[in-house]
Amino acid sequence: MDDLTRTYGDLVQLLAGLRVKAGGLERVTKVRTASTASEIGANGINDGHAIAPDLMLEEFLDGDEVDIDCIFCAGECTFCYVVDNGPTVEPYFTETGGTLPSFLPEEKVAGLEKMAQDAVAAIGFTHGVFHVEGKFTSRGPRLIEVNARMGAGPIRTIHRHVSGVDLAIEQLLLTVGIPSRPSIKSTGMSVGFASIGAPRSGVVDSIEFLDKFRDISGVVQLSALVHDGEAVIGPEDGMPSWIAELVVSLSDAYKAKALAQKLSSEIAADCSYRI
Repeated sequence: MDDLTRTYGDLVQLLAGLRVKAGGLERVTKVRTASTASEIGANGINDGHAIAPDLMLEEFLDGDEVDIDCIFCAGECTFCYVVDNGPTVEPYFTETGGTLPSFLPEEKVAGLEKMAQDAVAAIGFTHGVFHVEGKFTSRGPRLIEVNARMGAGPIRTIHRHVSGVDLAIEQLLLTVGIPSRPSIKSTGMSVGFASIGAPRSGVVDSIEFLDKFRDISGVVQLSALVHDGEAVIGPEDGMPSWIAELVVSLSDAYKAKALAQKLSSEIAADCSYRI
């Protein structure tokens, strides 16, 4: 309880140093400090008329983070795959990449698939493509969120390379009333992918440095997420800007993961010289 009270006091002090401007909050230069949370609150600003002052605290979940992509048709799950996520950039929980198929043990994969399907069904959905996020924690599968849509980024691409299923096509079929019964056929390929963040803040003078990575064996997608002259944010200043998206497809899952991680590091290093 002492830790919670102290954390609450720190948070209130931080918020007391903000003011409303253009519909948002900005930090002011000087903040009056006080010894207790109640005194700090008295020195704060009343922004209730401009923004909702409610605050929700979420429990930190330990363990392996994953995405679970599902297709539902007439209340039945016709497709369900677990995608491993790489370590996130803290404290923003920014995605860095992942692998498909999952490296997790079969029992963990089964538990995560069941959790995702149960969550979609509990909400009341019967048709659609769903991108569910969760973790297998020390206490078992735990739900983070359900997105009632296809996953963003490389999600469509990675499933096409591994199972041959095109999630966009399946969503279109469902939209016009045609049942989704995807033909799942293992391609024998595994995928490693990366969402590459800016290594530091500044302006990217050119993205031509990406071209040399496109012809590397195994690289099936390398998309620039910034353009010449665009300002980016590095991890020291806030949530990092993504500069590129990479997908590697190989028959060996471990090699696909390793190559994606290697190229991700090299691209970030090269980008640093362009900022």
